[in-house]
Amino acid sequence: MKAADADFLSCFRIVEKLDAYSVDELAAIARRFARPMEVEIEAAAADGIGRSADGTPIDVLNRLQRVGISLMSKAKNITPEVANTALKTWLYT
Repeated sequence: MKAADADFLSCFRIVEKLDAYSVDELAAIARRFARPMEVEIEAAAADGIGRSADGTPIDVLNRLQRVGISLMSKAKNITPEVANTALKTWLYT
């Protein structure tokens, strides 16, 4: 950290450190994002998307959208097989 950054941060009394999202939390976020997309997502598929994400909800959304693009001409159900195939297609695994 540069001295200017340390001096600037010392002006603030509260310093918070945020923990990363767990895989379970990211899977829950994937299930929540799937609702407005009107797709059903199996628990194992949501876990797979959560595990492959970089730990942020926006990355979960991006991956879920890519999987949704792969589903456009198919059924509206995301299974683990569909999620894995789509994630491999988009080079996420």
